[in-house]
Amino acid sequence: MKKHGLILIDKPESLTSFAALGHIKRTLQTRKIGHTGTLDPFATGLMVVLAGSYTRLADHITGLDKRYTATVRFGVATDTLDCDGQQIARCSAPQAERLRAVVPQFIGRIEQQPPVYSALKVGGKRAHRLARAGVALEMARRPVEVFDLVLKQYDAPTAVFEVHCGKGTYIRSLARDIAQACGSCAHVSGLRRTAVGPFGVADAVLPAQFDPELHLWCADRFIDRVPGIQVVTLSDAAAERVQHGGAIGGSDVVSGDPAPGACALMDNERNLLALADFDGVGFRYRCVLAAAG
Repeated sequence: MKKHGLILIDKPESLTSFAALGHIKRTLQTRKIGHTGTLDPFATGLMVVLAGSYTRLADHITGLDKRYTATVRFGVATDTLDCDGQQIARCSAPQAERLRAVVPQFIGRIEQQPPVYSALKVGGKRAHRLARAGVALEMARRPVEVFDLVLKQYDAPTAVFEVHCGKGTYIRSLARDIAQACGSCAHVSGLRRTAVGPFGVADAVLPAQFDPELHLWCADRFIDRVPGIQVVTLSDAAAERVQHGGAIGGSDVVSGDPAPGACALMDNERNLLALADFDGVGFRYRCVLAAAG
C-alpha cells in the first residue's frame, strides 16, 4: 500500500484539525502524517495533508496563498471572535454603504493583531491555553497580506466575504477590524477554506471517505498542480545521491531538458525525490524527500 503523498481533506464542522487526521493515520498505518494549516473546529473546508516522505514539503505548502468564504455576523462580538465564543458586546450593524466603503482599506499589506484564542505561542505556550487559564494577553501586531477581499452579500446584520490572502492571515481578526472601521463589532459565524495555492476543495474528500488508492496524490498528480515547475528524470546513480543530499548536475539528467528555474527531480520509477532550482549547470535543493514517494 502506498504511504507517501499528498491528501486533500474537506474538514467537516465541529471536528478538530487533529481529529481529521485520525482516519488517515489508521488507514495508512503510520504516524508520519501532518497537515499544513489548521482550521478551527467551527470552520470547514480544505486541509492539505502530507504523508510519509511528503511531510518534508510542509514548509512549501504552508507558505502558499489561501482562499476563504467567510460569513460575518455584525452587531455581536465574542471573546474568540467566532461563533463558539462567549458574547462580550453588542452594537449596531453598519449601513451597507459604510461597509462597502471600508473594505478596500483591508486589501494589500496590512497590520493585523492575531486573536488571543489562537495556536500562536506566547512565552513558549499556546495563546489559547493561556487565555482559557485567565491570563491577560496583548498579541503583537504583525504584517499580513490580503490579495483580494470581496463583499459578496450583505443582508444586515450578516455579510458574506470572499477572501484571498497570504500566510498567517486570521479571518477572525479581519472581520473584527472591518467591523471596528465601521464603528461596529462582529464575529465570524461561518468559515470555509476553498483553496490552498493550486489545490481546491472541489478535489477534496471527507476524512472518513479517504481511500489511499483514490485519494493519495503521488508525484505526477502533485506536480501537475504546481505551476511553472519542470520535471526531470535522473540516472539511477544520481537518484541515489539525491536522497543523501549529494551534488547533482545537468549531466545527471536522463529525461527532460530543463531551463534555469524550478524543477521536480524524479527517478526512473516516477518517484518524487526532491524539489530543486536549476541554474543551467547544477541543481540547488529546495527540499529533499526522505524516501522515494
